[in-house]
Amino acid sequence: MKKKYVILGCPRSGTGYASMLFKHNNIQIGHEALGKDGISSWCLFPGLPDSKLYGPSFNEVISELNINTIEFIHLHRHPLDVISSLETISNVSWDYINKCLKLPLELDKITRSIDFWVNWNLSLENITSNSVSIQNLPLSYKLNPYPNKKHNSRPHKTLNINNLKNSKSFPKLESLSKKYGYSL
Repeated sequence: MKKKYVILGCPRSGTGYASMLFKHNNIQIGHEALGKDGISSWCLFPGLPDSKLYGPSFNEVISELNINTIEFIHLHRHPLDVISSLETISNVSWDYINKCLKLPLELDKITRSIDFWVNWNLSLENITSNSVSIQNLPLSYKLNPYPNKKHNSRPHKTLNINNLKNSKSFPKLESLSKKYGYSL
């Protein structure tokens, strides 16, 4: 049977780009929709497998694809890039994130974004053994590069390490960043 792919990551981590990259290589992976070869979506949260935001739920994907043919890919991107661009996601998306992770509502924006990046990625580690950065995805899967590296890009303010250091969650961010090969 032909391999199917389920690509999971945080919002703003490159799931839209990953879908276009695979399609550019004739592997039909939908973005937040199931393609014949799989799906790339941040909205598939294994901790609440029947919940959904954009596209099918985690359980719907699993029931549609043969579990024995699925390769789960945990896609990640440098946390400064993700956390900076989280200001561009909608309140509906934040509501879904809070439903999934139950983040305290009183957290300041930076700490909430850090806690989200850390906890979402740790949740994905529980079901994926294959973790890859968006920068290394073409090489890891022997794919021809997709020419538009800014697919689905949105303008936002760029944060730096000094914006994050005062958060009580910074040590967790620093630890997971190192594990994924990112220096802060």
